Amino acid sequence: MNSKLSLHAFSPIHAKSIIANHSQMMDKIIVGSNQFGLRQVTDFSIDDIEVVAAFAHKFEIKCYVAVNKIMHNRDLEPLTEYLKALKAVNVDGVIFSDLAVPQILEIESIALESIYSTETTITNSSFTHFANVNDITGVETAKEITLEEVNELAAEKSSQVMVQIHGHLYMYQSIRNMVDNFSQFQDKNMNSDDAMYLYDSERKRAYPLIQNEQGTHMLSSNNLAMIHKLNELDLENIDSLRIDPLLYTPTEYNQIVELYIKALTDLDANKEEYIAKARSYLKELKIIKPEQKYGTGFFYKKTMF
Repeated sequence: MNSKLSLHAFSPIHAKSIIANHSQMMDKIIVGSNQFGLRQVTDFSIDDIEVVAAFAHKFEIKCYVAVNKIMHNRDLEPLTEYLKALKAVNVDGVIFSDLAVPQILEIESIALESIYSTETTITNSSFTHFANVNDITGVETAKEITLEEVNELAAEKSSQVMVQIHGHLYMYQSIRNMVDNFSQFQDKNMNSDDAMYLYDSERKRAYPLIQNEQGTHMLSSNNLAMIHKLNELDLENIDSLRIDPLLYTPTEYNQIVELYIKALTDLDANKEEYIAKARSYLKELKIIKPEQKYGTGFFYKKTMF
């Protein structure tokens, strides 16, 4: 098994704990700021990021920073300075969705690795070829392609491939503060810091809503969970498996990570035994956050456009 875990940090202290406990199963720790990163669990300062990067390097783990918002012209100058600052504190790479990022890295000769993650459009192996010829380290696959397509993409790759295997899936974003707009229109007092959901009475599903500096975000009603299907992923060609932290507490996230590590270790040791125990991993997962519903996303369901 060649796949490693890409894990997120809630604080510098949490990052140190995750790295110290799980470095053998990891390839990177991911942090970010609210200025340039979308849906970050914590707003990391440059000083915080420097602490995380220095600690990660002691364990030969890479530190990546999310700069995955869509950039406007007004963002380009501060983004350039931010990327320079990240290099100055020895960050290894960035995760981006806007092609302004690799262009700035090239123009300014900022030697940072980069992962292209649009969340929706990276659906075939040509993106890995594009990455390879443009000095982009790797790509993260779209969330709405099937397991078969993910494995085909990884088998034909020309760059590194990262795949999300757990967590809420992003569905929609607006740069507008839609919760505030709705509450004003309805003359209701709503606190955007509270847990908020958009309820679909026809499907009887509640979709989490987040409003922050980057606008309003809607997430999937079910969490993606592949803990019981890991044997069906091409773990020889997929470089990195990402566990998303959004809407979990640090304690819940730690427990989820530990359970995935247990499952991956068991799978690596004996595939047949892992398959026999697969459903038990899912049962253990449900104990961590009983109210959370889980599914396999689009891995076994073709998206109809």
